[in-house]
Amino acid sequence: MSDFKDRWSLTARQHLVRGRERALAFSRLLNERQRDRRHPPYRPTPIGVLNGFVLVGSLLVVLFILADPYLTLFQATMQPEVRDFLEFVTDIGKSDWMLIATGGFLIYQIFRDISVHGIRRRAAVVRASATATYLFVSVLAAGLIVVVLKYVIGRARPKLFDTEGLAAFHPFSFDPSWASFPSGHATNVAALGVALALLFPRARIVILTGAFWIAVSRLATRSHYPTDVVAGFLLGGAVAWLTARIFAERRLVFRLDAAGRIERRHVHQKGTS
Repeated sequence: MSDFKDRWSLTARQHLVRGRERALAFSRLLNERQRDRRHPPYRPTPIGVLNGFVLVGSLLVVLFILADPYLTLFQATMQPEVRDFLEFVTDIGKSDWMLIATGGFLIYQIFRDISVHGIRRRAAVVRASATATYLFVSVLAAGLIVVVLKYVIGRARPKLFDTEGLAAFHPFSFDPSWASFPSGHATNVAALGVALALLFPRARIVILTGAFWIAVSRLATRSHYPTDVVAGFLLGGAVAWLTARIFAERRLVFRLDAAGRIERRHVHQKGTS
C-alpha cells in the first residue's frame, strides 16, 4: 500500500510539473506571437463608438417604451406548457457549465502527456488548447463585465414591477432583486453563441438562432425585461467578437482576410493554430 501511495504521489507531482511547464510555454506562445502587420490593431474611432451607443441606446429606448410594460401581460397569456419549456431551456444560459467545460478541457490539454505523439498531433493539441482558451476567455470576460454592470446599474427585476414600477433603479445595492439590466444569461449565451458561430461559420444561423431563443426564454421566468435580454445579447456578442479580433491579430485560432474580416484558421494555412 505504501509503495502504491509513493508511486501515485510521484506521478501526481510529475503531472503537476509537466502541466506547469506546458502552461508557461503556452503563455509564452501567446505573448510572443507576432501580430499580423497587414492590418492595424483594432481601435474603434470615437465617432464609431458614439454611433454604436446612439444606435443601441435608441433600440433599448424603443423596447423600454413598447415592450417592457407589457411583459406581465405576455406572461399572463402564455400557455403553461410553453412556460414550462422556456423555464427548462433558460438554464442552458448559465455560465457555470460553459466555463467548466472549456476550462476543464483546457486543463486536460495542459496536463496530458503528448510526448508520445508526432509533430502533427502535438500541433493539433496546441490548436485545440488555443480554441478552448478563446471560448473560456470570451465567456469569462463577458460574465465579469455583465456582473459589474448589473450591480452598478441596479435595475429592479420584473417581479418588483407592481411595487416599484418600470424604471426603478437602486445602484450598488448588491441585491439580486436589483440586478436586472443587462441579463447575465443572455450575455453568457450570446458570448458562447457568437464564439461558436465564428468557429463554425457554416452553422452560424443554427447556432445564433439557438442562442437567441435561450436568451428570450428569460422573459418567461419574469427575471428580465426585453431590454435586459437585448442589451445582454449585444454585450455578450460584442465581447466574443472583440476577443476573436485580438486572437486574429496574433493569428491564433483566427486570421484576418484581405478585407480585415475575421475567419478561422485551418490546418493547411501556415502558422500554428
